Amino acid sequence: MPLKRIEQILDQHFGNSHDDDQQVQWQRSGSFHYWLNDELTDVVEPWRIGTNPQGVQCIQSVRVSEQYGLVLAADWQQDGEQTHAKVWMRAQGQPEVQAHYNIEGNVWQARHRGPQGERQQQGECVKGLVFFPLLRVFSGAMLLAMQKPGLTLLLPDIEISCPPNDKLLPKQDLRQSFLLEEQPTVAAQAFGMRGGHYKEDNASFEIDQSGLLHRYLWKQSDTLRWRVENRFS
Repeated sequence: MPLKRIEQILDQHFGNSHDDDQQVQWQRSGSFHYWLNDELTDVVEPWRIGTNPQGVQCIQSVRVSEQYGLVLAADWQQDGEQTHAKVWMRAQGQPEVQAHYNIEGNVWQARHRGPQGERQQQGECVKGLVFFPLLRVFSGAMLLAMQKPGLTLLLPDIEISCPPNDKLLPKQDLRQSFLLEEQPTVAAQAFGMRGGHYKEDNASFEIDQSGLLHRYLWKQSDTLRWRVENRFS
């Protein structure tokens, strides 16, 4: 996807989400594309990574699809051990919901807004936590961190079984990533995942040398096989 088109999509959904005195210098960008059973879908996921003048890392990404009637976006800022992320979702026939996550060390807070008003939750994962705001641009860091056993994965809930008004509420999973025995020939590392909806043999993730997801394969069922590829702009 051309850089100009990536910027148009991201600007459309994020607008000027950062103050004028904290304009972000975007340094890397690209887009993830999705295939289902080897057929290209209209699901596209542009992303960009940069820093503001204070040195805070900023990441924006949005997953959009007219075919599936979906918009899922995350606006992330990382400053040392402090992480702030705004995540919002619009799905066909469902109300729009949004959630603000703040994480410092092993302590997290979530503020959720939807048709039922505002709800707040907080917690602490004493053995350590990894926050994953759902978009593929965050997969690499999550997989590298989740090699350590015993960590809790904190993520907004978008499971099909989750009621529409509860989408994006915090969900905690026990998962662990591991290096696959068969590694790709390109300059990447291949990982598998245990836990959640992943089994040892139904998914693989290729992470490039910069720590970004390069390619993802997931056998959702005997008849549904997903492939996701990252295209840099």
